[in-house]
This record gives sequence, C-alpha cells and structure tokens, in this order.
Amino acid sequence: MKQIIHRQVTIEEFLVQAITCGSDDVGKVHMQIEFDKTIFHGFGANTDIITASVEAFLDAVNKLPVAE
Repeated sequence: MKQIIHRQVTIEEFLVQAITCGSDDVGKVHMQIEFDKTIFHGFGANTDIITASVEAFLDAVNKLPVAE
C-alpha cells in the first residue's frame, strides 16, 4: 500500500480493540502515521482485522495534504 500512495509515511502507532463479543467480533483499529513531521490519525472497524487495518491506514492517508 505504501508503494501505491507514493508518499513516505511512517506508522507511529497501531492499536487494535475488540468492540463486540462473540463469534462475529468486530475489531477497531486506530492508527497514527507520520508524514512531513506531522501526525495523522486513521480509524477502521471490521470483523476482519486486516480489512480494519487497511481501512485505518487509508483513513489516515486520505488526510494527508494534496501533493503538488
């Protein structure tokens, strides 16, 4: 994913929490990325923790300033 966005970002924090209990647990991911010495936050939630992680990463990347 980092190759697709063509930006040099660093994942500074990655937190996974369970939102629900049971066989269909939903996991929430909170992620902080750093770009150009600025921190951006992203969130994602899904029963698949990989999908939730990708959602959180994309949420944070979508907050980056527009490249010129």
